[in-house]
Amino acid sequence: MPRIEDLREAPFWDALHAYPEWVGVAIVLIAFVECFAIAGLIVPGVLLLYAAAFVAGGGELGLWTALGCAFIGAVAGDSASFLLGRRFGPAIRVLPPFSTHPEWITRGEAFFIRHGAASIALGRFVGPIRPVLPLIAGMLRFPAGVFYAVNLSSALLWAPAYIIPGYLLGASLQHAIEPPPGLIVGLLIFVIWCWGMGRLTIAAWQAGEPGGALFERLDPDTSKGRLLRAPAFGNGVDTRLSLLAGTVTLTALTALGLALVLASPLLAPWRRFGLDLLEVLRLLL
Repeated sequence: MPRIEDLREAPFWDALHAYPEWVGVAIVLIAFVECFAIAGLIVPGVLLLYAAAFVAGGGELGLWTALGCAFIGAVAGDSASFLLGRRFGPAIRVLPPFSTHPEWITRGEAFFIRHGAASIALGRFVGPIRPVLPLIAGMLRFPAGVFYAVNLSSALLWAPAYIIPGYLLGASLQHAIEPPPGLIVGLLIFVIWCWGMGRLTIAAWQAGEPGGALFERLDPDTSKGRLLRAPAFGNGVDTRLSLLAGTVTLTALTALGLALVLASPLLAPWRRFGLDLLEVLRLLL
């Protein structure tokens, strides 16, 4: 891993300080492409956004500015997809690349029908269908006011989730925080862990839906089952049980990961690194 001194002597470091405004433009464009229909399925937007956030954290672009740029790009990308769906409607199915990959629309429709308005917020964090759901919402003539309300509110969570990790690592260079050994391997393990948590959380959610394994174990014909079947989002499909199962699963897995990090002596350098990053975040805020 290169030393901090070597990174600061690299040509891009001076260019970043000379033209910091272009970093913000890059974040807006990458966030837009990541959330825009079709393009978000092809371009590795998450990786590019993380890299841009890393550069922003090591330069002169403030954290709030970086978050604002990501927020603007995400809202604009979803809004453009929604308007595109309303403009072309079902004709979207015969346009490339959906004509050769009809399963993209099929999966997105199934998710949207299952979760209703909540799918717009949930879909932001489900990679393969993220850029398709706003398009489908427009195709199905979903109420525009509700869409924009969910779009704005979910982007407030999406921007920090995708900007802060990379930004903090970049800011650590500015504050001369030495990275722990095996940083790349550790980050890879962290990404795999988060991916696994997401998959298990979705599986728990689906198990609590009507027809799911957990739902069937709790007899829906009993009074307790009827209570658990009360709709969580008002579309008559999602249940409070699925919401409870997903929340408990995500909380338990997160707690397990934190316990492993806090208890293992081998991860002491990572704990110090994490505390240093939290201190940097406190200073930035």
